[in-house]
Amino acid sequence: MIVNIASLPLHELAVATSCVVQLGTYENEMVTYRIKTGEAAGLLFTQVGMQLEAYCSGIGKVLLAHLPEAQRRAYLAGGPLIALTSRTITDPVDLEQELKRIRWRGYAIDDGEIAEGLACVAVPIKAPDGEVHAAISVSHARSGDNSGETGQILEELRLAAKKIEQAAFGTSN
Repeated sequence: MIVNIASLPLHELAVATSCVVQLGTYENEMVTYRIKTGEAAGLLFTQVGMQLEAYCSGIGKVLLAHLPEAQRRAYLAGGPLIALTSRTITDPVDLEQELKRIRWRGYAIDDGEIAEGLACVAVPIKAPDGEVHAAISVSHARSGDNSGETGQILEELRLAAKKIEQAAFGTSN
């Protein structure tokens, strides 16, 4: 199972970034958190086994972006997107545009959308056929312009994703 394979690379990522690292999967239109690691993991509100709305987190947006089109459209039409912070995307049209950007660039950012002061960068874990089985993220405190920090974290995240894909599927996409 991907959780067993991902545990060590995600722990190494948490140590390398000094951040909280998580792995989540999509089920029942929610993100289910499967791994949470890092020195400050106990301070972040998420818990292993917990489910949260997908539209407002980095992991969730990566997973939504890679759903089959019909399933993604059904999700977007399924109900209100409630603002958790002033930065949460609540318009389905705006969210669809963000999901297109995520598919194009290969990663998602949650910049205070799920919780004030929390930033997150997430990337998919892909099988050789392109199917996304999970997503991983690095979460840290927001600090003004995170662009430089995001670039470094993104590089580390992508390396961890490649390790997991190689171990799980025998490829590094």
